[in-house]
Amino acid sequence: MKKMIFLAVALLATIFLLGCVSSNNNGPPESKISVNPESWDFGQIPPEKISKTFALQNLGNTPLEIRRVSTSCGCTTASVEKKELLSGESTDFVVEFNLN
Repeated sequence: MKKMIFLAVALLATIFLLGCVSSNNNGPPESKISVNPESWDFGQIPPEKISKTFALQNLGNTPLEIRRVSTSCGCTTASVEKKELLSGESTDFVVEFNLN
């Protein structure tokens, strides 16, 4: 069984992020996240497990807490290495497909 799967900026829709609000003197609190690469074409998926690691980075000026990671398909799993990112920090975001 082969399946064509595209992963784009919609990947962000699979994770729920909450920026923790804190007061500082550097302007209003702001949560901003970057995903690198922004998109990835897995092409024809073979019947074995494959994965891709993305880099998530907090570009905002407040800590970012990753409360939940979920996917919309039972053949897909996703996980993050760190659950809280300070301003400027990044973490690995791993997406795995298993069509078995």
